[in-house]
Order: sequence, then C-alpha cells, then structure tokens
Amino acid sequence: MSAGAGVVEDGIRGRIRLVAIVLGLVLLGLAFRLVHVQSVRPMAAGPGEGTERRIVRPAVRGKLLDSRGLVLAQSRWLHDVYADPVVVGTNAAWLAVQMGRYLGVEPSEVMPRLVAKPSQRHVMTVVGSGGAWVTNMEVRAYTNRSVLVLTNVDGATLDRYRDGIREAMLPRMEEVDREMRAVRQSLPGAMERLRLVATGRVGEARRGADRLRVLGREMDALKRQRAEIVANGLVGMPVEHRTYPMGHAAVHVLGHVTNGLVTNAGAARHQRYLRRGLGAAGIEARYESALLGVPGLVETRYWMGREFVSMRGRDLAPRDGLNVRLTLDAHLQSIVEQAVDEGMAAVSPEKLVCIVVRPRTGEILALANRPCYDPNRLFEAREDGLPNWALGMGTDPGSTFKMVTYAAALDLGLATLDRR
Repeated sequence: MSAGAGVVEDGIRGRIRLVAIVLGLVLLGLAFRLVHVQSVRPMAAGPGEGTERRIVRPAVRGKLLDSRGLVLAQSRWLHDVYADPVVVGTNAAWLAVQMGRYLGVEPSEVMPRLVAKPSQRHVMTVVGSGGAWVTNMEVRAYTNRSVLVLTNVDGATLDRYRDGIREAMLPRMEEVDREMRAVRQSLPGAMERLRLVATGRVGEARRGADRLRVLGREMDALKRQRAEIVANGLVGMPVEHRTYPMGHAAVHVLGHVTNGLVTNAGAARHQRYLRRGLGAAGIEARYESALLGVPGLVETRYWMGREFVSMRGRDLAPRDGLNVRLTLDAHLQSIVEQAVDEGMAAVSPEKLVCIVVRPRTGEILALANRPCYDPNRLFEAREDGLPNWALGMGTDPGSTFKMVTYAAALDLGLATLDRR
C-alpha cells in the first residue's frame, strides 16, 4: 500500500470518528433533556404550577325518559368561571380583552369583576384576662379572591381560552420584546467590540449587553406572571346543568334538582361540601341514588399547564347515572297540558288537576297541575306552584260519591233499578 493511500485511509477514519463523536454528543444531549423534562423540571414548578394533581372526573346524571324513550330530563357538564383579582393584578384590562376574544363576552362587563376590591370585615375576638372575658371588635382588611365571572361555559370554549391566552403577551411583554429587538440590533459587532476594548471604552462595549440581560430577566418574570394568570387567574369549576326539554310539562312528576350540602363519605359529620344537581322533588329525588352515578379519578402530573400523560397514576373512569323510564306518554302529556291551560283560561279556578290512568294496570300516563312552574327557571317559581296538588291535596268528593251510595244500596237489595 502506498503512502498516499494510507493518508487517505487515515483521513476517512478520522472523519468517521468525528461523526461518531458528534452523534454521541447529540444522543447524550437528548438523553439529558429527557431526564430534565421528565424529572428535574417538574420538581421546580413555578407559581401555580402544582406538579401532582388529583382530578375528579364527574359522572353525568341519568336521564328521565317517557314510556317510548323520549327524553324528559337530561344533564350536561358546563363550567362556572371564577377569577382571582389578586392574581390578575394590574392586568385586568388585558385579561378582559382576552376573555372577549376567546369566551365571547363584552370586556366592559367583566372588567369590574377582575379588579380587586378590598373591603373591611368586623371580627369579634374574646380574650380572657384575670378571670374576666373581654370582647374586642377588630377591623381587618379583606379581598375576595374567588369572584364569579361567567356561568355555563362549555368545556371546548374554556379549552380554547386556555390555549389562546397561554401564548398571548402581556402589554409589558410586548414593550420589553420590542426593546430587546432594538438593543440586539444596536449591539456592536465582534470587530467593533474589540476596537472599543482596545481604546479603553469597555463600559460602552458592555452597555448594550447589560441592558439586554436586564430585559431578559424582566421578560422571564413576566412569563412567570403570565403562567400564574393562566393557572389561577381564571378557574373553571365543573357544574352539572340539568335541562327539561318539555319545560313545565309533567314537572310535578319529574321534580327538579337544586344545590345542597353533601356529607363526604367516611368523613366527620361536619365535613360537608356544596354540590349542585341534587334531586329535590319528584322522580329526581325518589331515584337520586340511581341517577347520580359514581365520579372517576385521575392522578397525574402537570407542567406549564400541560399534562404528562405518561406519568399518570390511577385513572378511574366515571360511571354515569342510570336512566329512569316512566309510564308517562310525552304526546298524551302535551295534550293534557294544553287542556288544563284552556280550563284555567275558561273558568280561572284557584287550582286545576288532571290525571290520565290506564284502567287495567293503574299506570299513570299523564299528570298535570295548575299552578305549576318551569324547572329550567326554578328561580321564577311561585310558592303555590311547587306542590303536587293532584296527589297531595285532599278534595271532598261531593256529588261524585253518590254513585258509591247507589251501588251499595243495589248490592244490599235496598233499592232496585226500577224504583225511584
């Protein structure tokens, strides 16, 4: 082998070693980055970035169906949106604009709810002194950190807001970004910096770089502030929204749902929490345990508002509530509702009831009361419209009971059909 061939071969081997070293460094960098993302960085979470979360998956309440399977009552999960004015701080106007863009609200309407309004609370304290009890009245400053801003926001709209605001820039961030670009453009080149250093103007050479570091630290602080606003500025609380497609039809059979205090299973008697969608009357209350369902649970990790799906712990799916099929006939119920409305308009009675029963089985096919109420607008219900007068009101039979008297007389032989 000639000397020239040996040189060429050595050059090729050198290149191969160089490529191998570069690939090894790249793989090592990727491995380090993976370890940093999966373990180190989640442990150094910023404000409002809880790494471990237990997320309750709510179960959907069961439906109420008529005898033919038509829906009389159904539920879906929406969100009530709460704001923390302390977290929002001086960015209230900016956040109101973002809410208008992604949530479809008027910024001027939500703006007052995003501004912190400190108030005073009078707190009674009792202090024991020398065998005597002294009562003091203290005045303490208080700021409401959970203000209801919006109601009945669907999950897709709330996710669109979160995704949009995560990339949006605070007003100050835009100013800092423009200034950083201007400073970068004004920085002297390498040769210019050498000339400045050689002539003793070191401060002039470093002035732009120092300003760029200050702006970089401010930008990092603003990004942390934005992350805090994304995480805790607006928080959506899932709320079960119960709807009744037929309005007030058969309301006294179906009943309605309301809010209430629920005792936590296995907890002390005083440990209770507020739950919406509790059956309060009618079928909704009678079959509450069957309609309610069982919520699920997810134990997972989050960073910067995003979930590490691969690091999920328990993942229990919710079990939705059971549907309840009634003997009511929705078509016949509509006819009865129209009939009682016409009766109310014709004679204006205080109360009017109608029950349609299948004689052979005793099944109730339709039941209507007047006055009544719309369960979709429970806050408008009148007190006299809530009771089920058809089943709960005692009514004297009057002349209709004469038929029973005549039948008894005929049965005992005390009268005949040809005798008056």
